[in-house]
Amino acid sequence: MSLFAAVVSTSLTVGAATPAPKDLLYALRDENTVATARRLSGEDVRLYSGVGALHCRVDGRERTVTAFLVGAFDVVVTVAHAFADGGGSVSPEDCTFINTDSDGRIVERIGVAEFRSKWIDEPSTRGVPRQDIAVARLERISGYAQRTLPFRKFDGHPRDVAIIGYSTTDSGPWIKGKAQAHADAVVLSGAAAPVPKVVWSDLFPQSTTPGAPVIDLASGAVIGVHQGAADAVTGNLLVIDEWLASAITTYTRTERPGG
Repeated sequence: MSLFAAVVSTSLTVGAATPAPKDLLYALRDENTVATARRLSGEDVRLYSGVGALHCRVDGRERTVTAFLVGAFDVVVTVAHAFADGGGSVSPEDCTFINTDSDGRIVERIGVAEFRSKWIDEPSTRGVPRQDIAVARLERISGYAQRTLPFRKFDGHPRDVAIIGYSTTDSGPWIKGKAQAHADAVVLSGAAAPVPKVVWSDLFPQSTTPGAPVIDLASGAVIGVHQGAADAVTGNLLVIDEWLASAITTYTRTERPGG
């Protein structure tokens, strides 16, 4: 059994996964009728308490993306460009995981102990949007989060999903939002391999910070990561692969540096 199969079939999955056809385009179609996402409330506050923001200083510039706990209360998945841009990169001490409550109040700040980025591990992928994925281990476990999010492979079948994250246009409190969407596998004419994409009709997913989890509402599992807008109507959906499964497993099964 491959490492990917082992991870997906155990702690990181909900249900079985079926490989998608080779010539499909992963897509999200947002079905909201308003331009902003709903603020989290009720049970969603607990369910998505492990979704936070990762704030880094990259090449002298401040950058904030969404990050979410997976498999352990000190392991987060996010996008690779949180840690690198152009020819530069950051050190773990340049980054902080920030979590907020339903009113946007900061409830905890945790330093980053170490991280792995696919762009760094596999230099040939650097700058490629569909390979823009990273995993970080925090200096301590989150004291606010009540659960971590399970991860499963997107099987290519249509399903209703939610995107949980922060808006890039917010100038006030950092408030988590939830947008309903629809995940689908769409035939991409002339494609030699799947090209993950998101397609929306609402403004919220376009303005959501990259790194936001895309959650299958039927199973509650994350089936991908919102990578960011490609243009006015499309963006990229990152799905779990062997590299990501390996990185998550490594961090969830080993101790942080220094014990």
